[in-house]
Amino acid sequence: MGFSILLLSFCQRFVIHNTLSKSIESYYQESGRAGRDNLPAVCIALYQKKDFSRVVCMLRNGQGYKKERFKRAMDQAKKMQQYCELKVECRRQTLLQHFGESFDRKACKYGSNPCDNCLKIAL
Repeated sequence: MGFSILLLSFCQRFVIHNTLSKSIESYYQESGRAGRDNLPAVCIALYQKKDFSRVVCMLRNGQGYKKERFKRAMDQAKKMQQYCELKVECRRQTLLQHFGESFDRKACKYGSNPCDNCLKIAL
């Protein structure tokens, strides 16, 4: 969930997702608000399994009875849930693969700013 009031500035150091985003695209766009000035920034995603139920409820209320739109939105939400529940896979690699880009996990694992999963493996 983006918090647009706090993110209007170009010098954001942190973006905190308080719940599951509705899609990987939304998450990526919201996360990109931190560090637009090319200085170090942090994105934190807080997630609980019950967040998915909350998103499903929002989607049902927002999509009305348009079955195809609801199905597409649910597919996107499920992909975001899977991303949040990754245990060992590189989050950066997974995110970039979603957008059709290739990324060598070693660049994350041995880089200066590894994702949480690569950091666990490196220790």
